[in-house]
Amino acid sequence: MATYALNLSDVPLPVVKLHPTVVLSILNHYIRRDDRQTRVIGTLLGVRTEGNVEISECFGVPHQEKSSEGYVAINMDYHKSMFACHSRINRREVICGWYTTTTPDGAFIIDNSSLINEFYEGECQAPIH
Repeated sequence: MATYALNLSDVPLPVVKLHPTVVLSILNHYIRRDDRQTRVIGTLLGVRTEGNVEISECFGVPHQEKSSEGYVAINMDYHKSMFACHSRINRREVICGWYTTTTPDGAFIIDNSSLINEFYEGECQAPIH
């Protein structure tokens, strides 16, 4: 089964390669979340080359969210310190985007997702979600 993305610009979409350990890290983050959290978010790290993005690492980012009020508070200090630690280990990896799990009702994207994406637009160009 093929999956296609909607592209509204003339710029072709990059080919994204996702390492299996990233998927396992995201699942682990979700399983270990606080009982009060409905979903988790995190940063995707990898290498960007012309037309390709290889995502090889990720880390969770603490946040608070009230979807009924359009409110998201991301712990930016934690995000910056974790990226600084990762950069010491692998200088080639850059911030490529972000991940989130679905809401309890199964929604992939909600209004708050645009707020999170705005934050990541300040961290990298054309963040992958």
